Parts: sequence; structure tokens; C-alpha cells
Amino acid sequence: RMRSLSSGPHNDGVANAYQIGCREAVRCSYADATRSGPERGRQVMQIGELGSEHARAFQELRLAALRECPSAFASDYEEEHDTPIAVVAERLAAKPDRCVLGAWLKSDLVGIVGLQREQMRKLSHKAYIWGMYVAPAARGRGMGGRLLAQALTRAASMPGVRQINLGVNAANV
Repeated sequence: RMRSLSSGPHNDGVANAYQIGCREAVRCSYADATRSGPERGRQVMQIGELGSEHARAFQELRLAALRECPSAFASDYEEEHDTPIAVVAERLAAKPDRCVLGAWLKSDLVGIVGLQREQMRKLSHKAYIWGMYVAPAARGRGMGGRLLAQALTRAASMPGVRQINLGVNAANV
């Protein structure tokens, strides 16, 4: 049985990401402490499944992640920086057994997480989380938790998936 993550008691009455299907955007508000004056207030974060049309934004954020935190990923910048956009777009194409979710602030992609079902028949009851990253300027606002919660929702929609694996680098503070 899968357990879902809760976004906690400070969600301002906004629906938790794990309660809404992956293809529907989740709107999560938070106080924007970086602004002042009339601009200060609420911003809207949207989380949804990325598609081929998001290839360029995904690749930019992914490369930033690989540069900033090289030990946190199995891939490295040198392996991925010359990947053609067409290849990235194909990787983001909708599939029933995998997805990449993105967190958007306005028009900026600021967070990503991947979900992939194991391909071997005997392991197909398992899925794994990969490539989790939130841009430094967007950290500390609950985006990572909301991305993971949405990934769990998506995994729950995969028939037969009973286990989700997540690996974390022990040196990642």
C-alpha cells in the first residue's frame, strides 16, 4: 500500500497535490517574501506533467541542476549538455509508465521530478523517483514536497504499482 505525502497544515486551504490527477495543474499559493511594496503578496505555483513542448525549459533546468549538484545525479553535465532538443522532447512525450513533472512560477520552470515504472515484468510493481531538483531561488517554499506528492499521485494511477523507490545522496543537505 502506498503512503501519500501531505503538504502539511500550512497549505492555506489549497488542495493537496496528491488529491488531484497528474494532468490537472495544482495551484499552490505561498507568501512571496522576496518582494516589497504593492508587489508583495501571493504568487501561484502550478505543478503539472511536462510534455514535448517543454523540452527547452526542462533541458535548461536539468543542466543547471547537473552543474550545481553533480553528485546528486547519475548523469552529469558533460553527458547531457549536447543532447539535441528533439531527443529531450521525445523523453518528455506522454507515456503511461513514466512522466516528468514540473513546478512553474509564472512562466518559469523552477522544479522537476521524474517518475518511471520498472520495465522488467517481475519488477513492474515498482516505480522510482529520479531527477528531483528545485532551483535555488525557489527553495524553501514547499515545492519539493508538492512535486513528490504529485509524483505519488501519478504512481497510484499506474495499475499494479505497489512500491516507489527514492534514492537520496547522503551528502545532500
